Order: sequence, then structure tokens, then C-alpha cells
Amino acid sequence: MGNMVGRGVVEFCDGAPQVKNFISLAGPHAGIASLPFCGSGVLCILVDYLVKLAVYGSYVQKHLAPANYLKIPTVSELLYLSLGDLNTLIGVKSYSKTNIVIGSNSDVNYFFSQDIDGYIEGCKFLPDLNNEHVNHTNSTYKEQFVSLENLVLIMFEQDKVLVPKETSLFGYYPDGSWSTVLPAQETKLYTEDWIGLKTLDEAGKVKFINVSGGHLDISTSDMLKYIVPYLEDDESSIQRPVMKSYHSWLSYIWNFIKELVGFTEDRILLYTSY
Repeated sequence: MGNMVGRGVVEFCDGAPQVKNFISLAGPHAGIASLPFCGSGVLCILVDYLVKLAVYGSYVQKHLAPANYLKIPTVSELLYLSLGDLNTLIGVKSYSKTNIVIGSNSDVNYFFSQDIDGYIEGCKFLPDLNNEHVNHTNSTYKEQFVSLENLVLIMFEQDKVLVPKETSLFGYYPDGSWSTVLPAQETKLYTEDWIGLKTLDEAGKVKFINVSGGHLDISTSDMLKYIVPYLEDDESSIQRPVMKSYHSWLSYIWNFIKELVGFTEDRILLYTSY
């Protein structure tokens, strides 16, 4: 989530201090197709699909942060659940409905999830961040983003949290399909240059980096190689503190103590009693 908030600062905060280098580690920039999974059990699968039913509703959008960048690529999904035993998952397959429909037939319930239009209309963060609204894109977001000097995108090869992991590099599924993951350069976000990613890339300012490891499990060597160089600044622009002499520091500390306890120059500091 921090990657997305950081990019939001770059794009949304007009007039904010200039951001030179944006370094992203495992950021779900193109969205995630599934919420971070709690496990492989039936209950986890059930929870995952039930959340998807209302993921673009106002309540879930307000109370579940990952829902703000969940982008389900299929037109819709059909989940069969036995009413006699909710712990039994009978099957999952695609279905061509466009809106949520909840119905029942004997001992089976049918759940239809929302399509890609539901994502555009209901998701409160990612469609804005990626300038996906067809009729009201914001040119300022693109102008802010292309002002970066370097965009460093790091994907973890064994990432099991992000689905797909290529979202770290702006890669994603095409609308309506789970069959393949498009590289960033083949997505509409890139080819139509919604946020300026193509502009930055053609200027040589985007670094697409793959590292070994699970989600955010970066080695020290990779950190030194891919991150640290972009944290270093031009030494000539760094203002270093001027070191004062030993006696100057003592004088400064003494004056600070006097002000702290209320002493003044014309006040006697030592009283002698007889």
C-alpha cells in the first residue's frame, strides 16, 4: 500500500516539493486480481469470493484498503456453494453476467461478481491513480508523474502475495482474461500513455528490475545495487553543519541552561548566607 500512497503523492499533490527518484518494491501498480490470500482452505476461498462480491461497494472500499486497488480482470465469476454444507466448494468457472446477481436453485446458490465496468465505477483509488476514466482523465497526474528523474520498479520473482506479481512492473491481465499476463509495454496504460509511463520509459528513466525472493524479501546485495544509488545526492548540494570550537559549544550550552532556569545577566547566581 505504501507504494501506491507514494505514487499518489507524486501524481495528486500539485505544488508539492519535487520528487526526483521514485523507488517501488513490489508495488501493485496495475492492480491485484485477488486479495492477499489467507490460505488454501475452503473457508479462505469462500471468504475471498464473498469479499469480491461487494468489493466495489462503498462499505468495503472505505474499510478494506486492498480493495482500493483490486482489479478483477474477468467479466464475472460464478461460485457454486452448497447450502447444505458451506464448507464444501463445488466449483468455480466463468460466466457472462455484468452485475451482481444473487439467486438460488434448490440447494445451490449462485454468486456473480462485478465486471470491469464495476471496477471503474466503484473502485475509489486505482482508477484515478492510473487515469483509467475514459471521459475525465486528469492531465495534471501525467505531468506530475513524468517529472520524475528516475522510476525504479522492482519485482520479486517468488512473490506469492501480489497476483499477478508482474503488477510490480505495471504488467497485468488483459480485460476479460486470466490466461496470460501482459508486460507493461503491451498494456493500454502504457500504449495510450495514461500516466506518462511510456514517456518516461522512452526517455530512459524507467528501470524494470527483477530480483530473486518472496514478497519484499530483498537481499542486501540487491539493495545496494538497485536502491542505494538512487538515495545518494550530489555532495555539492548538501549543506553540512559548521563545527564550532569546544569553547563555543560550552558557551552555547551555558546560555541555554540559563534561559531554561530563568537566570538573567543582572541576576546574582550565587547567594551567600551568614
